[in-house]
Amino acid sequence: MKYILLFTALLCPFYALSQANYHKGSITITNDKVLIGYIDYHEWTINPESIHFKTSLDDKKSDIYYPASIQSFTVDGLDGYLSYKGSISMNKTNFPDLPVAKDTSSKEASFFLRMIVKGNNVALLSYTDGLKTRFFIQEKSEQPYELGFQRYYAGSNTDIKLDNRYLGQLADLIARYAQSNVGMLEKVQTTAYTEDDIEGIVNMINGTTKANRAKRTTDNGLSSLRFFAGAGFSVASSTFHREPNFENGSGTTTTPQVNFGLDIFTNPVVQKFLFRLEAGLSYINPVIKNQQALTTLSLLPYTLTSTYTYNQYNLRITPQFIYNLYNANSLKVYIDAGLIVNVSKYTNQSYVTFTTLSADYRITPATVNYPPYKLEDTWISYSFQSGVVFNKRIELFLNYMIPSSYLTYQGGYSLQTAYYNAGVHYFFGHH
Repeated sequence: MKYILLFTALLCPFYALSQANYHKGSITITNDKVLIGYIDYHEWTINPESIHFKTSLDDKKSDIYYPASIQSFTVDGLDGYLSYKGSISMNKTNFPDLPVAKDTSSKEASFFLRMIVKGNNVALLSYTDGLKTRFFIQEKSEQPYELGFQRYYAGSNTDIKLDNRYLGQLADLIARYAQSNVGMLEKVQTTAYTEDDIEGIVNMINGTTKANRAKRTTDNGLSSLRFFAGAGFSVASSTFHREPNFENGSGTTTTPQVNFGLDIFTNPVVQKFLFRLEAGLSYINPVIKNQQALTTLSLLPYTLTSTYTYNQYNLRITPQFIYNLYNANSLKVYIDAGLIVNVSKYTNQSYVTFTTLSADYRITPATVNYPPYKLEDTWISYSFQSGVVFNKRIELFLNYMIPSSYLTYQGGYSLQTAYYNAGVHYFFGHH
């Protein structure tokens, strides 16, 4: 573990560097003037409060724009946001943290609304903060307004009431823009307050399909999946405890390993966070030795030597979460943590004790070969990893696997292995 911490400490200076991720885009300022340049685009799980803009990538400094100072901004092929000055609801809607009655509280300010659908009749937008996600409708070029939705307790924590005002608002839009579609009014009554459901209704109001959706990060040709394969080596330190405070021993094995898997990006453009599913094959054959100087009941000195050996063939399945501390196109520096499901097979298991008495006593030494212990075929462990990715193709990594026992419990006996892994991955595909 100390090597992983040291490696991570060495990478920390990268974190202090700029985390800019500029993409080509434009902003429309308040007098309808359009500025073409580059926008610092991030993985906005909540709507941005401001943006950084450069007219050229060579500019050392960027200009900061807030919702009150521009009309809108667009990151080409990725995202679009509209400035909105008005009120947003502040009632809680996420179960079980609900108000005990209707909550009509609101907040007045300027915000960036994310553009989901921009149609001939209406546009669908959203605003997400730490409280919840709200959906907005904009008719033509008019001021956007929020689709109302409330969920609250009425009398007890088991009696939940819904105020689906947004259903009436959508029905009113249908009456104005899509009277001929008689099936829509029935469909709208089963529309949930979710992006996919409301988007479907808005597309029908506009007479379009989902293919006409506003450009998002999933439409830019980049895949959300990335496959990789790699190899490396493993230094495994195995420790066996036969009885508490009586007989402890350890042995180290250095062996090659291979691994492969896939990465799933929450945002394939930004690539700040990702989920990794990795499989790896490894092998260890430790020789665990221990020597103790003891005496018999008659105070005769002797030495007890124990040797425990076995072969372990291990398949590791590791789901893990990765966070890029430094996240440029040509260089990424990350840390991750994961849970490991180990599937193991064992051969040549042997536990031998050898008693050596002092030469002065001429007593025949005794050798005892204990029967094999029950080792777990499936067991769980945990890992931490740091790494560097060069040009989106080559990854160098260090990994530490926390010791976990895989000896079936037998009154104080334990067998566990700590793994220190290092290696290289190669990434495939368009990412």
